[in-house]
Amino acid sequence: MSNAYDYYYYGFSYKNNWNVSIVGNKWDDYVGSGPYRIPAYFLVYDYQPAAVDPPAIDHPADIVYTFGSTGNHIAWSPSCACPDSYLLYKNGSLWDSGAWEGGEITVPVDALPVGVYNVTLVVVGYCGLTASDTVLVTVQEAPTTSTTTTGTTT
Repeated sequence: MSNAYDYYYYGFSYKNNWNVSIVGNKWDDYVGSGPYRIPAYFLVYDYQPAAVDPPAIDHPADIVYTFGSTGNHIAWSPSCACPDSYLLYKNGSLWDSGAWEGGEITVPVDALPVGVYNVTLVVVGYCGLTASDTVLVTVQEAPTTSTTTTGTTT
């Protein structure tokens, strides 16, 4: 699939202007060197192309909590000029997915059983570029308590 196409119709190009100022267009497959060739019958170029910026994502701290406690969550703050969707994986298997309109993505982790979990968020920009981050979640068993009673016998 192409980013764009300059159509040729009955011997004439539509004569599109791909950059009419000092700034061209952003292309997700532009490698950052020289003009960008646009698929067309004739040789058509954007002479001021720019690469699309990929999404960025922060790295929240790993989490350790005791089974049964509440309020445990992971909060990522990804950013992207063209946010589209997210994929959430738990130990390598798809756990959740959905639309992403930009801004924070918060994942509650209270319901996990005792164990260690590799939770990975992948954010996808509309241009198809991605960014990901992994947080380790450790759910520990609740400590056991014992009661000792002492008494006197006569």
